[in-house]
Order: sequence, then C-alpha cells, then structure tokens
Amino acid sequence: MFELTPVELKLLRLGLNLGAREGEIQGASRKFFDSLRRRGVSAEAFETALQGTSNGSLSASQQSRPDYGKCTMPFHRSKYYGQMFMDIPPGALRATLRWIESDEELRQKFSELAFEITEFFKQSQTN
Repeated sequence: MFELTPVELKLLRLGLNLGAREGEIQGASRKFFDSLRRRGVSAEAFETALQGTSNGSLSASQQSRPDYGKCTMPFHRSKYYGQMFMDIPPGALRATLRWIESDEELRQKFSELAFEITEFFKQSQTN
C-alpha cells in the first residue's frame, strides 16, 4: 500500500480540474506519473489502492493531507511573493481570492490558487 504525497495530490487535482488548460493537464499528468515512477510505485500497487476502496477513490486514511498553510504566494509583484499562506494576513489572501473570482478568465487561470486559499481557510477554522 502507498500514499500519495502532497505534491502528487496537487498534481492529480490540477490534472482533473475541469478549468485547467490542455498544457496544464499534460504537465500535471507527466509530473504526477514521473513522481510515482521515481518512488517505484507500480501500476499494480496503484490499482490495489483504488480497488481497496468502496467507490474507487482513495479514502482520507489513505491520503496524506497537505498543509495548505505551507502553500506560497506565486505572484512576483505581490509584497507577499514566496511567503507561506500562514504568514500572510488573512485579509490579503481574501483580497487575492476576490480578485481571482472577479473574472472568468482569472478563475480558470488561477483555479488551483483559489482552491488552495479556500482550503487554507477551511483548515484554519478547524485547527
């Protein structure tokens, strides 16, 4: 049995995101499988992990849950560039999320960032 790493989970979500562009899907897929291969995960182990669940998806106990507070701000021109979400004022993250949600093209382009910010807020409320 194996667990997906936080990076692999992120790549899987990006590759399956309906708003992702073709290049993003291809890149995420390639990196996802490269990561599994580097770790020596066989197709059989992957199939066994999926078949070992009732609905074909990995259960929460089989997944490693990423700490979204450790995600970093990707915008070079932001004064918070490179800083982890947990070190950025919540108001700045909310403003970034509002900006992303203000336009359909931005929603598609930055869907993963919006997801990470939203998940960070959810984790912060439960901790």
